[in-house]
Amino acid sequence: MKRLALTFVLGMTVLSGFSSASLAQQSTQEVWQHHINAWQARDLEGIVADYTPDAYVILNNDVYQGKAAIKGLFAKLFSTFDRATQHEIDPALVLGKLVYITWRAEIDQRAIPMGTDTFVIENGKITYQTITSNPKLFTK
Repeated sequence: MKRLALTFVLGMTVLSGFSSASLAQQSTQEVWQHHINAWQARDLEGIVADYTPDAYVILNNDVYQGKAAIKGLFAKLFSTFDRATQHEIDPALVLGKLVYITWRAEIDQRAIPMGTDTFVIENGKITYQTITSNPKLFTK
């Protein structure tokens, strides 16, 4: 009986570890899905809601910290990408608390052959994001 109880306790411990890992992955995936849906809908409030109050977004070495700065950045990004004649986002790579995407666009007859975004998502919110594009989308 002790062996059965010990086996049950060990099994539940292992399963709860998998459950926690799965929940963390699912949470990252859910935040990413909300974020990309808000991006596609040009939902500024929805985008900003994905970030922690002190989150950082780094765009081509320009740093935006906090929701007010991030909101201003996304207002500019929406305006910029609304002029795109082509914009494709490749499927996201979700690894634990990281999301990585590659994308390409043509905006104002300027080709952006490769852009990347990396997100760090912790406790259901984006804490850090980096965006790299060539050429620069705009200056701060």
